[in-house]
Amino acid sequence: MENSNYLPTPALRAEFEEFRKLKTAEEREAFQKKIRAEFDKKTPEEKQAYYEASKIGIMAIRDRVEELIEIVKRENEAKMMAMA
Repeated sequence: MENSNYLPTPALRAEFEEFRKLKTAEEREAFQKKIRAEFDKKTPEEKQAYYEASKIGIMAIRDRVEELIEIVKRENEAKMMAMA
């Protein structure tokens, strides 16, 4: 999956790849605690940059979901018209 639009920084991509490899709920929970501890150590400027990068990724995901919803709607409309 090409995720550079959704994870716009190397750090976010690395976190995602690390998270994807986790197998158990315990591993995921430990990972989340680790990421939270690392975040808490960041300067206010670093936290803001992380927030902004995350926001860009979330907005890209939202935009892509909206595009996919429109595609499905058009396909369903075409199917309904074909059945009529």
